[in-house]
Amino acid sequence: MRGDRTGRTAGRHDRSPVGYLHYGLALGAIVQAGEPGGDAPEGSPERVEVDRMVGELGWAVHAGAPARTTLAETLAALRGLGVPLDWRALLPYARLAERAAALDFDQLEGIDDSVGVRERALLLTVLLEPALLALRRLAQENGSARRHDGA
Repeated sequence: MRGDRTGRTAGRHDRSPVGYLHYGLALGAIVQAGEPGGDAPEGSPERVEVDRMVGELGWAVHAGAPARTTLAETLAALRGLGVPLDWRALLPYARLAERAAALDFDQLEGIDDSVGVRERALLLTVLLEPALLALRRLAQENGSARRHDGA
């Protein structure tokens, strides 16, 4: 891939480590130095579990990704409510999320401008996230109706 005078990468979207860093920053997936990182300290048992899960999955995820903290906080909150959930229980959900992420990247194919790719990724993330949550809720309602139909 060649860069032009603006520093943009010519050709398909930028798959370099710098390109992925830009996508992560654009999507708010990476906390930059000096930004608050959340309430779960890096050494908390839940954060250690999240880091272990990410490693088990073989994912290339920035150490400062706020989603790591979100998962750790969620595990801590569930445990505080008496739900003994560990990282292994999240693995099937993580694999579904990985498939959804692959679909997200498929939506970026064919866009030649790296800035256009980042803009589209941001829009798809912001606008599709609530739609994906709504789809999950609809699927749960359907599953409940099917399981309890005639009960």
